[in-house]
Amino acid sequence: QDGYSPYHTRRFARILTGPEAADIMSQATGSPFDRGYVKSQTLPNRAGRDISNFMSAYYQGGREAPPVDKTMATPMQAMMMMSSTVVTQRVVNEGETRVAKLMASDVSDEAAVEELFLAGFSRYPGAEEMTVANRVIETKGRAQGLEEIQWSVLNSPEFLLNH
Repeated sequence: QDGYSPYHTRRFARILTGPEAADIMSQATGSPFDRGYVKSQTLPNRAGRDISNFMSAYYQGGREAPPVDKTMATPMQAMMMMSSTVVTQRVVNEGETRVAKLMASDVSDEAAVEELFLAGFSRYPGAEEMTVANRVIETKGRAQGLEEIQWSVLNSPEFLLNH
């Protein structure tokens, strides 16, 4: 009932803050960020600027500032999630990314998809999601398929909203 709202009977979905978005991106992809740029008073290096720009799309350029309370997602946030190097460099089959680690291991395609879902959503994929994921892997090949699945997980509303 609406009258129970003051008693915190449920939690409303909200847009993540910049640091929260960066942290869950790092966690889900297994690729931590170098946070040293936050404390520096000098111009950050290229990676630091990319992260700062990413967090600016969420109205916060660094961890030192308090989060701005915004209740609506913006087109800039969507564009950053789709094409920012902060995201695109963390979904590829290179370096220390989760996809690269899965490709180097001998786990099955189903186990790899389950790991991507657990890392991004904290749940296993449903039957229909697993069917689609298997089709993507079959069509694109294992490496590109897992990259696309990881990218899709990161760009889903379920990943981007704090419920």
